Amino acid sequence: MDLVLATKNLGKIKEIKDALKKLKLRILTLKDFPDFPCVEEDEDSLY
Repeated sequence: MDLVLATKNLGKIKEIKDALKKLKLRILTLKDFPDFPCVEEDEDSLY
């Protein structure tokens, strides 16, 4: 199963991957979709 994270923020990506590492997921991010429009990210973390 694939999960797409709508972020390019490396901190958020690591945080989510760490939380879901026991699940059998292929985790994709916006970096995997270079033609997707840029999204403003102004927070450091999910929390």
